[in-house]
Amino acid sequence: MSTPREVADAAELLGLSELTEIRVYEVTGRRVQGEDGDEAREATETLQLHARGGEDWFETRGRMLVQTTEADLVADAAAIFTFSEPVQVSQAVATEFVERVGVMAVYPFLREHIYTTASRLGVPAPVVGLLRAGGFHVDAPEAPPED
Repeated sequence: MSTPREVADAAELLGLSELTEIRVYEVTGRRVQGEDGDEAREATETLQLHARGGEDWFETRGRMLVQTTEADLVADAAAIFTFSEPVQVSQAVATEFVERVGVMAVYPFLREHIYTTASRLGVPAPVVGLLRAGGFHVDAPEAPPED
């Protein structure tokens, strides 16, 4: 067994990576319009990002909750990357990889699931905004959400 390659930055890690799977953990939606005489509520959007991995793989997982005036919509999916050789990745490199690569791979799937779920419920589909650098926080790699 070879010693894992110590990776210096996200660019080096990207060169050793291949996106091999988009894994969906949850896609749900429910109407809330007219429940218990609720007054109209403001639309909200939250995004949680988690990361985890090993010497030969890495997962960037995103969970998006969008609450509109008519529905609660949830999308939880992950981008799975495999490495061409065993690697050792520091916390800083893992965070940089998630922010520059991982989130950009998984985010379009979260947006699409939110839009499609709203359409299937027959409620106005929200247009989830662009993801801007610095506009999100990555939770520590050792703390993925429960399946």
